[in-house]
Amino acid sequence: MSNRRLPVHRFPTAGAAIALASSVAIAGLPISPAQALFRFSPRGNDYEICANRLLSAGIAPEEAAASCAAALHPRDLASCVVSIDSGTPVAAVDALTGCKRVRRPLDLAECVVDVDSDTQSVASIESLDYCRRSLLPLEFSSCVVGLRREIDLGAIAAMDICIDADDRAIQYAPSVLLETNPSLRLTPFEAR
Repeated sequence: MSNRRLPVHRFPTAGAAIALASSVAIAGLPISPAQALFRFSPRGNDYEICANRLLSAGIAPEEAAASCAAALHPRDLASCVVSIDSGTPVAAVDALTGCKRVRRPLDLAECVVDVDSDTQSVASIESLDYCRRSLLPLEFSSCVVGLRREIDLGAIAAMDICIDADDRAIQYAPSVLLETNPSLRLTPFEAR
């Protein structure tokens, strides 16, 4: 019996064949492959979608262009503005100002719509400001809605209570960390 190895024939797999055909097809386009992949992606161009949605909401073209260009997630920014504009009496321009100033615009929109529907639009612009100031907008809206369902509180009073609770939680967080790990204690910087 011989220990001779048989030659291995390498045939391209289906995935390799598709990748090769795709690169050949893309190479024949009059645009760069990166542009082709971006342009033909199922997701679309986020900046184009953002501009379209902001213009549809009544935002001025210059403001829409600047806002979409500056946004980290332009599609989320536009969704925030449209949700607040369509779900509350807050004007699209005011919604845009709030949506640009938060890290999670979709959470802001949900918070504003929830609080506004609970308070029956008596404090729409205030709900935008309170939700924007909250570090956890969804928790904030749950607090406002929950307290108002069980306790006879005005809209502003409930928002004041919930935003104060938000602030207190942050004030106590560092002391708990320092008790468990004293090496985190900060030392003041001395200027020379």
